[in-house]
Amino acid sequence: MMNDDKLERLQRYKKQRELYLQAEEEILTGAQSYSIGSRTVTKGSLAEIAKMIAHLDSQITKLENSGGKRPAFRVIPRDI
Repeated sequence: MMNDDKLERLQRYKKQRELYLQAEEEILTGAQSYSIGSRTVTKGSLAEIAKMIAHLDSQITKLENSGGKRPAFRVIPRDI
């Protein structure tokens, strides 16, 4: 069972991922930049957006698979 903090983070990551996917779609459909007079406005870098989507995917997977369990560690005592 996930606690409230993890559930809130999971929902936030999913919402951010959706926004990044929308931004990626806008860039891929050609609406990445526009000009106003002599100024050009660019919405974002496709490489940065793709990197952030991958990061959010890994965070979402981590939170969904954690299940509230702590990681197990093995300690091997050595006599040096």
